[in-house]
Amino acid sequence: LARLPENVVVGLEDDMDLRSPAHPHVRTPADEWATHDKLLNETLGNKLPTHTTDADATTNTIETANIRRATLEDISDIVNFNMSLVFETEGRTLNGEVLRGGVEGIVSDRSKGHYYVVESRTSGRLACMMVTFEWSDWRNSTIWWIQSVYVRPEFRRKGLFRAMYSHVRQEAVSAGSCGIRLYTHRQNQRAMTTYETLGMSSQYVVYEDIF
Repeated sequence: LARLPENVVVGLEDDMDLRSPAHPHVRTPADEWATHDKLLNETLGNKLPTHTTDADATTNTIETANIRRATLEDISDIVNFNMSLVFETEGRTLNGEVLRGGVEGIVSDRSKGHYYVVESRTSGRLACMMVTFEWSDWRNSTIWWIQSVYVRPEFRRKGLFRAMYSHVRQEAVSAGSCGIRLYTHRQNQRAMTTYETLGMSSQYVVYEDIF
């Protein structure tokens, strides 16, 4: 387990998802959470976490949180996080059965990649991040791709993304990886600024043909 640093710095837009729409990251307003939770509960049949606004409790939760690799016991929360992620950024829901199978697939088969969760003793799981692998023939090594990052709204802008990135980067270096990549929408300037402050740079444009 990796303990989050006590002096986590609240920086730029550092707690955000990496699946942004064609505009800066969208927060779900507090007054919309009732509708948001109702829709997700109808889709998943699972109870979602209570959304707190207690600043002192939130700070204490962050200071006692740990980062670890996900296990099968984390799957339900990771599925919920991803449902919230796509709802917030794209205004739609995913196929819950397909999503659960996808999460189970990577958690149970580490050759595909890893899921990481940030967990607190008092508030449960706070955030998640997925890493998948790309083989680089040019470098004769593996590149780690960061995807599916989600932080619960009440714990955003507390340094959790930076902490997860630092943890994953250390693991990638220890595993012999040659680097880390991620993608974001070209208009999401806030995200780009955050990644650049972490020492990342962009040299390529990503194209896709999803079947």
